[in-house]
Amino acid sequence: MFRHTLSCQQIAVGCIFMSFVLSSFGQTPISSELDKLPAQELIRRVASAGHAERVAIVDNLISRRSETLPALRSTLTSGTIEQKALACNMLSEMRDKESVELLIDVTQSPEGRLQYVAINALREIGDSRAAPRLRDVLKGRNLDEGKKICALIALGRLGADKDLPQLRGFLNDESAAVRTAAAGAIAMLGSPEAQDVLIQMTEAKDPFTQKLAVKSLGYLDTPESTSRLEAILRDPSASWKNYARISIEQQRLRREKSTGERVRALSRLAADENTWMAEWAIEQISDMDTQEARQELRRLSKSNMRHATQARRTLSLRGDPAQ
Repeated sequence: MFRHTLSCQQIAVGCIFMSFVLSSFGQTPISSELDKLPAQELIRRVASAGHAERVAIVDNLISRRSETLPALRSTLTSGTIEQKALACNMLSEMRDKESVELLIDVTQSPEGRLQYVAINALREIGDSRAAPRLRDVLKGRNLDEGKKICALIALGRLGADKDLPQLRGFLNDESAAVRTAAAGAIAMLGSPEAQDVLIQMTEAKDPFTQKLAVKSLGYLDTPESTSRLEAILRDPSASWKNYARISIEQQRLRREKSTGERVRALSRLAADENTWMAEWAIEQISDMDTQEARQELRRLSKSNMRHATQARRTLSLRGDPAQ
């Protein structure tokens, strides 16, 4: 089954995936039988399909982007819970800005699982039109921990300086994870005012809170935040070293003065032996959405580097298959 019942914490840090089938992109031949079926029918078949067929279906849907996107948008309004969750995840991966208003509507679904995946999808797509809805979510009463975390992280990416007062209000939440998400959102908006919270939470007892704090330090570029990340890398017993290294590279990347310099820096990281680092770098290049970044992604996809398949997958998801 597709993983649309993930925990709130997994969802909050962007760990929603369209199951292992999407990570297996390109590994299973697309059958001629699937080519004959409309995208809407393929979406309906996913939930009951076996592993091999799921992989083939998702490959097929990605390869038929112009037909798939309208079918996914339609599914958001008329599909089952499972189908809507799949649509949220695929539209997120495909960075479909035309689905933003529909996804905003899904955040008001009475089904809690769909609220989480829709908020996460809006964060990944990165369209500021979602910010007002996120502000409203955070004003709600009796919010559970997961929804607070999802909305805080999303507003950190899509909000503006005017959101800082609302975000500060969650620094006093009873949940350490929520306090960390709020501090991370403040960091995303460019303010170091809550860095002490993040540094402290890198030593929290809860592994999720630790991970969220380490990732969030990457949005800062202060001596204190860098020092803490370097200490994590030196500590043989520390957790989340991969995230610490990515956060340090994220800080360095912010110092690059031009888009071209950032693309070149990320291209070097895309060839890194560490899979976490390489996949993060490829994703960052694709989300820059500039001609220079797209050209570099094409080059990477045709190269002999270890992670060329990831570059090809990303190009296909974004609607620009490598030739």
